[in-house]
Amino acid sequence: MSCNCQRQMRGGSDIPAPVALHELRHRFANELAATLASLQIAKARGDSDQLIAEAIERIEAQAKLARFLIEPHGPRFQVVEGILNIGVLLIRSRFSGPDVTIRVKTSPVTLDTREAADFLPVVNELLVNALKHVSEGVIHVSVRKKENRLIFAVRNQAGIPASEQTHEGQGVAILRRYLRHKGARLNIRARDKNYAATVTWPL
Repeated sequence: MSCNCQRQMRGGSDIPAPVALHELRHRFANELAATLASLQIAKARGDSDQLIAEAIERIEAQAKLARFLIEPHGPRFQVVEGILNIGVLLIRSRFSGPDVTIRVKTSPVTLDTREAADFLPVVNELLVNALKHVSEGVIHVSVRKKENRLIFAVRNQAGIPASEQTHEGQGVAILRRYLRHKGARLNIRARDKNYAATVTWPL
């Protein structure tokens, strides 16, 4: 695991942006419950201390990530730091096998406290989605300003064929509705074994 610093479908009923943001932030309850269940199973089976320790480490990483997304940030929040923090914690919470590297390419981009609170759940959701499609290798992330917009892109070589990547889960559906309320756009493209998602976010 390592990080190197070097951003159309309209279905579903509309829900208020605060509700969508709440859903994105609190989807961790399911993640924590699943990990805790794994820990309880390992304990019941009398499995090795190493497996239990790994499960505990995953829960701790998920808890840190939840706090990072919910707690307020400073008035000049560095976007690249947010991406790297989220990436490291997601990998720690999900992987104990082959390395997954998140490489971020960006020019200096800062957000105020409110913008960071609104934008970081979007970063998290797209990285979660990318990690679902890769078992090992590199996830490329880029973020840049273009006029009055922020362009955030995530791409990787998926571990499954594009024909099996077309289904979008609840998280992406909620994210699309949330982005519409914020005047932002999401484009997801799957071709061969390549997966890419881009968000255009107004500033």
